[in-house]
Amino acid sequence: MTQRVSVISTTNTKGEIAPLWVKLTIDEEDHTYKVLRAFLAATEPLWGNYLTYICAIMTEDKIEKEIKLRYHIRDHYWEMTFNNSAKL
Repeated sequence: MTQRVSVISTTNTKGEIAPLWVKLTIDEEDHTYKVLRAFLAATEPLWGNYLTYICAIMTEDKIEKEIKLRYHIRDHYWEMTFNNSAKL
């Protein structure tokens, strides 16, 4: 299951992109989280259409959570992927 999310990201001189902040809608409320750590986990091997990042964010309860973000290179949008049991 995926959900489109708003992400503030940065790029370096080599064109590599990395997430800094992520804005999620939870129970019809918007929440903004700082990305503490992000590492590139995978790229789509055949077409290279997206990059997958594993990110650590800090919730309002000061609990560190791990999320998976996917950046779609061709269409320039971010989405969060999660399984049905994942809850933020």
